[in-house]
Amino acid sequence: MKTTFEIENLKCSGCVKTAAEEVTALDGISNVIVSLEKNSITFESSNESSINKVEGKLKEIGYPRKEEVSLLEKAKAYLNK
Repeated sequence: MKTTFEIENLKCSGCVKTAAEEVTALDGISNVIVSLEKNSITFESSNESSINKVEGKLKEIGYPRKEEVSLLEKAKAYLNK
């Protein structure tokens, strides 16, 4: 199952590398592509629980789905640039 999320806080190629490596390491996930230009991650998953694992891992490492970020969190991320 191919899935794409818009994610927050991608600022550089190092962020892209970190997000890609962390998600690729999860069981049931393959073909991970992180786009700095689109602020997105696309991946193949074996089932719905794998998608949930990706969401959790991204949030844990500081790249939550765009829909999950409040205005206050966006302001904090902006100020930390």
